[in-house]
Amino acid sequence: MKQGKRMEAKAPESKNRKKELNKKKKRILYTFFTIIALFIVFVIAMVVNNFIILDNNKTTNLVINNNNITSNLKNEIKIEDGIIYLSKEDIANFFDPYIHEEEAEDLIVTTYDKKCAAIGFEENQITINGSNKEIYAHAIKENDTVYLPVSEMADVYDVEISYIEDTKVITMDSLDREQKKAIVSSSEAIKSSTSFIAKTVDRVEKGETVVIVSTNGKYTQVRTNDGKIRLYRN
Repeated sequence: MKQGKRMEAKAPESKNRKKELNKKKKRILYTFFTIIALFIVFVIAMVVNNFIILDNNKTTNLVINNNNITSNLKNEIKIEDGIIYLSKEDIANFFDPYIHEEEAEDLIVTTYDKKCAAIGFEENQITINGSNKEIYAHAIKENDTVYLPVSEMADVYDVEISYIEDTKVITMDSLDREQKKAIVSSSEAIKSSTSFIAKTVDRVEKGETVVIVSTNGKYTQVRTNDGKIRLYRN
């Protein structure tokens, strides 16, 4: 009788142990499959990240001396018949704070360095330091906002202007500033940030020439041929 009681006492204890073991097994399996699932998601994300470029400009961007100043624009950039127009307010902000309109003569007068230029609203002509020059556009006014054909005024502001239509980027480089350039030694993905899982927003190919903006540790900030400022892993 005593032996039977011992066996009866052990039976519930054995069942509890089995339940605990089953719970541990389930926890281990759950943890294992969770890790596997996270790893698979991570691998897929990395693969997709390296093949999909999601960075496309919806509006025209302006890069002046390797700085994207689009967010600082007071008015939109206009491009008509290949001519790039900036508002008088934006030219005042980035080039000439003294630019003004002489209403009596219907002229916009702007100065930069040792140059004084005047451009009208009707004739495709600009006067620089007293000398007239034929150009392909004139100043325009829309909704009380004056726009100047800045792409025809590169000589006034001593800049080289380019428009990359595919990426909607306008670059303006001061001629008195030396550009530090480099040739890419190997094809690389360019990331949106220094984060390990940052998305790929562009690519540079071996032999491509880029403009070096700055260097910080393992990354170099460059301006690619599409006019965009990017982070490039050294």
